[in-house]
Formats: sequence, structure tokens, C-alpha cells
Amino acid sequence: MLLVDAMGQLPICYAHSRLSILGGSYVDHIGGHNVLEPCLYGTPVIFGPYTQGQNEFARRVIDAGAGMRVSLEELNQKVEAFFQDPVQEKRMKSAALNVVESNRGSTLKTLNILYPPSKVL
Repeated sequence: MLLVDAMGQLPICYAHSRLSILGGSYVDHIGGHNVLEPCLYGTPVIFGPYTQGQNEFARRVIDAGAGMRVSLEELNQKVEAFFQDPVQEKRMKSAALNVVESNRGSTLKTLNILYPPSKVL
């Protein structure tokens, strides 16, 4: 287990981790961290109840099976269960990569909605 509290260091940690727990999502006034960032590296993610700035992303991660919202009281049990189930770990790692891939291109999609391409006559 590794606890990281430093800007700019998370990408290398995510790339070498089997599971990420977003500690800031367990503190109300912090409101969570980017729940999609670990998924960029195929790392499943566990987060707490406070995801005020990330609610849409949290829902997508949960729906994809790439992560889960876990209360502080059940955190230890869920982490232990994760590491004891290699099938779940593999499934969640794959889902993490898929949720990121399925959400790529959002800038282009948004631009096409705002400025639809002209129809060629």
C-alpha cells in the first residue's frame, strides 16, 4: 500500500497500481478527486461518498464496472475482497480502460453539437 499526497505524482502511481482509493472522496470539504484519472491507466478505483465535482464521472465509472463507491465503514472489507478475487480485478481493469475509451472525443462531439457541420448539397 502506498499513500500519495503530492501534485503530479499520481500518474506514475496509477500506472503501477492494482487498485486506487481516492482519499479525498472521504472528506466532505474536499469533495473527491478525478475518478476517471486512475482508469486512464487501467486501474480500478474505489471512492467515498463525497464526489461533488465528479458525480457524473463517478456514475459512469460505477455503471461501467470500473470502480465502486464504498463507505468508510466497509472500505477494509471491500479492499480485501478485491485482492482475493482475481477475476473481479481483471474485469474491473478491463472496464477501467473501456470507460475511458468510450468517453474519448467529447470535445469534438461538443463542437459538433454547438456548430453542426454544414450539409453538402
